[in-house]
Amino acid sequence: MTLLSTIFHRASHIDGLFVDLFAPQLQSRAFLDNHNPLVQRKALQLLGELLPLQQPMEPAMQRLLSLAPAFVQHPAADCRLAMLNLLRDAWQVAPGLQGRLAVPLLAFLGDADGGVRGTAVRFWHGVLPMSLGPRLEVGGGCGCWCV
Repeated sequence: MTLLSTIFHRASHIDGLFVDLFAPQLQSRAFLDNHNPLVQRKALQLLGELLPLQQPMEPAMQRLLSLAPAFVQHPAADCRLAMLNLLRDAWQVAPGLQGRLAVPLLAFLGDADGGVRGTAVRFWHGVLPMSLGPRLEVGGGCGCWCV
């Protein structure tokens, strides 16, 4: 068993670990202030692994959503992609927050990087109905106006 798998195993047994470990950093945006995109991307990947283990998930999701606007404009495409993947995964595990997740997820549709934009398009094609009529409905499942 690797060190990382041991940490994830223990994390599943500690309530509120996500909020306890990352709350100071998320509130001060300490890892956003680090100018190394690799550190930021790895931090997002770690958050993505820990997030599904947290019960209740809502406090952690609220903190994550506060970070999303800064990452939509992040200069590094791999950091934007990491945030997109994190929000996309959160969409699946926290359906009650899909209305709030929709806004930053929609923002990635206009990303300058083709890879990030393509991932966002594939996500929305997967969650929206295929026929045009339901896609044009306001509030059609995600609490937003999605085409």
